[in-house]
Amino acid sequence: MTVNAYRFVVVAFLLVAGPSAGAACDDPPARRVNWLGCDKQNADLREVDLREAVLMRVNLSGADLSESRLSGADFGRAF
Repeated sequence: MTVNAYRFVVVAFLLVAGPSAGAACDDPPARRVNWLGCDKQNADLREVDLREAVLMRVNLSGADLSESRLSGADFGRAF
């Protein structure tokens, strides 16, 4: 397989898989949860353990994160 063909396969896979591949948006809040690209707008996340969670590109507008444990969480481009 040539380099260009390999790149095409990788790009095609990423487009089909989408940015939320592997994310489990319905999973309850927990340590190391993967909510990549999920919508958690207005979620009640008070006093939850989200340490080391994947929270990149998560919509957290209006969410209540008071008293939550967030050390090591990856917020990336959360909004």
